[in-house]
Amino acid sequence: MPTAADRVAQLLEDLRAHDADRYTLVQTLREAVLDIDASVTEEVKYGGILFSAARPFCGIFSYTRAC
Repeated sequence: MPTAADRVAQLLEDLRAHDADRYTLVQTLREAVLDIDASVTEEVKYGGILFSAARPFCGIFSYTRAC
């Protein structure tokens, strides 16, 4: 069974393959959130990355733009 880290890595890889600019933005935001504190964890939920530190506190959800 894939770990939370595996699922985050796969989500990021899929995003990178489809839209390099959005991938860069998500990675920059993700790094900023993870730098808040060593206790911050991440998991894929609701189609994005949900961050927790004892309880969920924010997420990054990058969807394609509508045309």
